[in-house]
Amino acid sequence: MITVSYTPSRLANNQLDKTQRSLNQAIERLSSGLRVNSAKDDAAGLAIGNRMEAQVRGTEQARRNTNDGASMSLTAEGALSQVNDHLQRIRELTVQGLNGTLKLVDQDAIQQEINLNLKEIDRLNTQSQFNGINLLDGSAGTVNVQVGANDGETLGVDLNRPGFSVEELGLTDFTVAGISGEVTDINIVTGRARDIAVNAGDFALPAGYSNPQLMQASTNTAGYPASWYTRAQDGDGNTVYFAASVDAVHDTDTDTSRVRIGIGQQLYAPVTSHQEYQIEDVDSVFRDRQGGALEGDNQLVKTGSQHSIKSGSGPEATYYPARVTTSPAAIDARIADNEAVWPPSPAATIDGVSFNNEDVDYFDSTGQTVNGATLSRAGDNYYLTAPDGAFYSATVESTPDGHIVRAGSEQPASAPATQPVTEVDGQSIDDARHRYLDANGNTGSFQEATLTQSEDGQYYLEQGGRYYAVAPESVAASRPQVIATATTDTPIISPERAITTERNTVDGTSTITLDPRNVTASYTDRDGRRIEDALRVDDNGQYFLRAASGNDDTTGYRSATLVNTEEMGTLLKTRTGSGDLIIYYRMSTRATTDVPNARSTVELTEVNPEIRLRTPDDPLAALDRAIARVDDKRSVLGATQNRMSAIIDQQGETIGALSEARSQIMDADYAVETANMSRAQITQQAGTAVLAQANQRLDSVLALLR
Repeated sequence: MITVSYTPSRLANNQLDKTQRSLNQAIERLSSGLRVNSAKDDAAGLAIGNRMEAQVRGTEQARRNTNDGASMSLTAEGALSQVNDHLQRIRELTVQGLNGTLKLVDQDAIQQEINLNLKEIDRLNTQSQFNGINLLDGSAGTVNVQVGANDGETLGVDLNRPGFSVEELGLTDFTVAGISGEVTDINIVTGRARDIAVNAGDFALPAGYSNPQLMQASTNTAGYPASWYTRAQDGDGNTVYFAASVDAVHDTDTDTSRVRIGIGQQLYAPVTSHQEYQIEDVDSVFRDRQGGALEGDNQLVKTGSQHSIKSGSGPEATYYPARVTTSPAAIDARIADNEAVWPPSPAATIDGVSFNNEDVDYFDSTGQTVNGATLSRAGDNYYLTAPDGAFYSATVESTPDGHIVRAGSEQPASAPATQPVTEVDGQSIDDARHRYLDANGNTGSFQEATLTQSEDGQYYLEQGGRYYAVAPESVAASRPQVIATATTDTPIISPERAITTERNTVDGTSTITLDPRNVTASYTDRDGRRIEDALRVDDNGQYFLRAASGNDDTTGYRSATLVNTEEMGTLLKTRTGSGDLIIYYRMSTRATTDVPNARSTVELTEVNPEIRLRTPDDPLAALDRAIARVDDKRSVLGATQNRMSAIIDQQGETIGALSEARSQIMDADYAVETANMSRAQITQQAGTAVLAQANQRLDSVLALLR
């Protein structure tokens, strides 16, 4: 039995396949120059190399981006260099213009060149661009340049606000020569508002009053000037009048009004008290200017602190300005005799005849002689005065040899038994003034006396231990008095007859916003030329005044605005000439608003000659600040350019390093691959020969079969 084996042939054929694959790989690597042509060559190496490829290509684009960013920064810095050149020229002209040897016409020529340079700065601010991006006006903000191959690897170019316009540089209306003063643009003038409606809620009435009505008195009515009054009703339905103040304003911008009617003093308000007295507790006395009593029904009233006598009632009442005084309650008393009733006084006469005390014999009540005694008398009564000073009631007898005085009692006499009087006719004596008179009706002798009364009702004045009998009919009390004395003979008529004009509208102050839709303005220059309908509005909605007659070819200023100054009030601000020279004119303004028709008129009139205002007060310092701002931004942009240059260099080094590293992973080694190819070729030739020999063994087997 013959056994045929295919193992040598298969082995040779498998080896030839491997050799062919090795040869194909070597040929592929040598022809492509890459070690890794597909993932099967080196899966990890392919992933690493691919990432490195992304970094290399991203960094190369970032390098181009950075060059663009550097170009942008350089362009912006170049524009700022031009702004700086204009500012330096303006500063040079400013130093020249501040020289006091120049005339106004010379300073205006300098100012015109300054204004043209300022215009160029504004043009540079709005027209300096890079690829359509504004570089100086701040609208671009921060421009982020992608300077790396990964997220977040950016560098910002600072083009933020503030920009470099004339306004943002602080050089708006920059003027070298002129007087100092700050100006503020205004779009509002103050005028007079006519016929503002008055409502019930506009009154500040006190509690308890209602139905207010604004009133005005006639200018020729005595006692009632042409001011405002409020008529109202009190809680009892009586008509009362108050002095009033009116504050009325109208705003044309919102077409709203505000009226405030302040309530002042009530006219001729009844007086309920004066000083410490309540009117109901006193006697009211009314006198004319001469001091005579006023007849009729009178009442004390007042307006504020001015008192008046109201004579009569209702609309027919009249009022007299008055001076008011008071008289307190009084207690009156008058002694019956100027001689004290106690103690007795030494007697100098008996029955009107002088006597000598040695000619008088003194006896007590028992008939015993009293040595050293004297005779005293109180009124018509005689007293024996003992040596110890005691008084005994006595009788006197006249004899041819002299006089005999006999005591009528063993007990000495004493002062009347009295108590101080506390009130008279219900009037407290402590709350009243005292009017104590002597028997002759004179005052002054008894002002320190005390009014007393005995049990039998007899009144006495006691002063210094001496008692004087008071005539009973003279003791009386009077109530306090409030005395109103007219200061004029000419009365003032009642409010009902004087204040008769009702007012439902008032005039006030108008705040007028210059809006051509509801404001008509006229303008008169200093030569008397009048321009009607001078108020205009531009395309941006801003108002301006047509301040010159004629068409657009007319020389001189044609448009103007209003400004306010602290020192000179309202001025007209104009721009004229090729350099837009700023000239001011002092203005006289008269404005009114017809509130019901919502229409205002404004009349503007030039006064005095042209005015130049130096703006700002420190022009050189303002320019230095502007130049410093430009320098700061240029410094930032220059630093940004330096950073970008450094980034570009670093990007080149990064690209080189990454490319080299990637080449080591991805590129083929030609020496190795050539050797591999030669080896594969030799191996392939040898394998082919071996395979042929293996196949010949099969042929010998087939020969046996034939």
